[in-house]
Order: sequence, then structure tokens, then C-alpha cells
Amino acid sequence: MLITAAAVLLVWAALERNHRRHRRPTREPAGSTDLRDRDAERTAADLRAAGERPRHGARAGRGGP
Repeated sequence: MLITAAAVLLVWAALERNHRRHRRPTREPAGSTDLRDRDAERTAADLRAAGERPRHGARAGRGGP
């Protein structure tokens, strides 16, 4: 009986310690947010460049041939 009670107490203490170690504040987001998202910048630049090119088969504007 004493061995079972000691084992239960050890498991409870280990679980409580683990719970205390991994508790995070809820007000802060997980991960860093001060980094630039280079993929989003590259995608936006690609879309801007694609919008500046004439599409295949499009007619030229007033200044074109």
C-alpha cells in the first residue's frame, strides 16, 4: 500500500512540474513576429511585375506600333 501511494505521489509531482514548466502566457502569440515575410514580399513583387507586362495577344496602347 505504501509503495502504491509513493508511486502515485511521484507521478502526480512529475505531472505538476511538467504542467508548470509548459504553461505559457495567453496574451503573447507563440513565435516571433519581428521577422520579415520574404515569401509575401516576393509574391507581391511577382504579381506587380505580371501586371505591368502586356498579356499574350493583347493590343498595344496609343503609343504602341
